[in-house]
Amino acid sequence: HHPLERQGVDFWWIDWQQDTNARLRDFDPLWWLNHYHFMSSLRIRKKPALILSRWGGLGNHRYPLGFSGDTVVTWEALAFQPAFTATAANVGYTWWSHDIGGHMGGIEDEELFTRWVQFGVLSPIFRLHSSKSAYLERRPWMFSPDIFSNVREWMRFRYALVPYLHTMAWLTHTHGEALLRPMYYQYHEENQAYRCPNQYLFGTELIASPVVTPIEAETHLASQNVWLPKGKWYHFFSGDAFEGGGWLRWYGKVPDVPLFARAGAIVPLGPKQAVTALCPPCDLEVHLFPGDGSFELVEGDDRAQTDRAVTPLLLKHSAHGLRFEIQPVRGNARLVPTQRRYQLVFHTVAVPEQVEVWVGGEQIPVQTDYDEETESFWLGPITLFPSVRLSVRLESRSGRLFERRDRRIEHFREMLRGFHLPTEIKDRIDRELTELLKNPNLLLSFGTDLTPTQIEALQDCLAAH
Repeated sequence: HHPLERQGVDFWWIDWQQDTNARLRDFDPLWWLNHYHFMSSLRIRKKPALILSRWGGLGNHRYPLGFSGDTVVTWEALAFQPAFTATAANVGYTWWSHDIGGHMGGIEDEELFTRWVQFGVLSPIFRLHSSKSAYLERRPWMFSPDIFSNVREWMRFRYALVPYLHTMAWLTHTHGEALLRPMYYQYHEENQAYRCPNQYLFGTELIASPVVTPIEAETHLASQNVWLPKGKWYHFFSGDAFEGGGWLRWYGKVPDVPLFARAGAIVPLGPKQAVTALCPPCDLEVHLFPGDGSFELVEGDDRAQTDRAVTPLLLKHSAHGLRFEIQPVRGNARLVPTQRRYQLVFHTVAVPEQVEVWVGGEQIPVQTDYDEETESFWLGPITLFPSVRLSVRLESRSGRLFERRDRRIEHFREMLRGFHLPTEIKDRIDRELTELLKNPNLLLSFGTDLTPTQIEALQDCLAAH
């Protein structure tokens, strides 16, 4: 392999099968292969090494990105992946990789492929792969236009996540804190944290619960039970707010995934581009959710494991508003752009009555926008130098900044619109909507028109806050 490495090859996928057949007693060839390939690559590249390989046994996690083997193209195989990947953190195996889309066998299904990609985007390593067959397809543009469009958007979201993922990778490197962790890592005193294996902590700010079952024929929606710990939680994309401390029955279409941000979450995103950035981006979109929070954005040159630039981000809330601050870069500021444009997105807020933006102690005018559907306030772009502090204040003296509209009616109508029912029945149900909001059990009176599954879905929709 050395001649090829001297020509520039700097990455190997070691596809040796897991077995212990060797002339030496208690000797696993894969453990040794992983060790020597990694160490050889480390010496030749003169920078952090990287290999992809299979499970070599306890302790072997220190060398390869994991490869889980040849998954079958089935919903059951997909359903196994989230818990498997998250609990790998229990033995220190924090970087785990799957054949996204499924490797072999089974039946190709566009919905299954989409759900597998969504899980891949919210997993440590995103890698589409399958065995060689004219009837296995992993190129997104070969699917129907709707599926291609959705998969493309999710893949671009993965690229946008790179600043967040890079920071989480640094936490793994320095503190052993995995990107994917079971819920009981942070909420170990809560019994329910041990009863939700298919959801996980996705970094420090988010909870993900990838959809692993097909849509239901009666509702044309997928459904999922999600446990939200005590406190406020916000759906990352829609901005829907939920009170934690219990179980939520989530419903969504094929493009949708339960991804929740904690109160005070700060999530920095890069551009939604077609390739992974090889250097820190010049444009950042910072998503902010009501509450108190802090985040240290870590960036750097991966050829030097200790040389980093750290940008502290702080969010504080009060009865009347929010204050957000980007502090001067610590560490090696030469590793980040000399000027950076920030777009700030304040989720689940009303239009503020007062907006103040200070750059380096000087108040500046800034462009703003408001998205009524998601109740998000957009501010920027703001150009900032690494050594300069940015301070933002949003206030509403009337106390309405955090007032949220009741979205149950619009969600109810959207759900009912997707049901395969006569229009007159939908109209009749809609006329009772005011009373149904007060007492969702009145839906039982429509038992001759709605199936039990449909009634349950509509009741869950009305009960969600």
